[in-house]
Amino acid sequence: MKMLGWLAPLLILASCASRSEPIRRDDSAMGMAPALAVERFLQAVNSQDLTTMGRLFGTANGPIIDRDPRAEVEKRMFAIASILQHSDYSIEGERIVPGRPDATQLIVRMSVDEGRRQVPVAYTLVRSKRGAWLIEVIDLEAITRGR
Repeated sequence: MKMLGWLAPLLILASCASRSEPIRRDDSAMGMAPALAVERFLQAVNSQDLTTMGRLFGTANGPIIDRDPRAEVEKRMFAIASILQHSDYSIEGERIVPGRPDATQLIVRMSVDEGRRQVPVAYTLVRSKRGAWLIEVIDLEAITRGR
């Protein structure tokens, strides 16, 4: 009987032991990746870093800087940067993109026009074939509509 007294706690400890499992991607970390892509893009916007913007803007096939002539990419990114100049921003939320499991949409509240206006802007991001999150669509009309 004394043997059973210490056997029960030992069995409980054995049942609590962890088991090894294959390493999987952490879904919560993956949720951060689109926000980080937007953050880097908006930093590049304010510093007029057109090359970085071109690396973060694209489709599932990859960044536009790898696809289109550099001069053309710079012209597009310059036009986008002129609209997206901001004094501050915050990411307000994330939404699914129906029918597109490889995409997500972030709503970014941007302080534009020297801080006079706060505008929610939708950024649609897509995961490229290489696994990077790229900005595919920006609702620029949300900003230009009020000017």
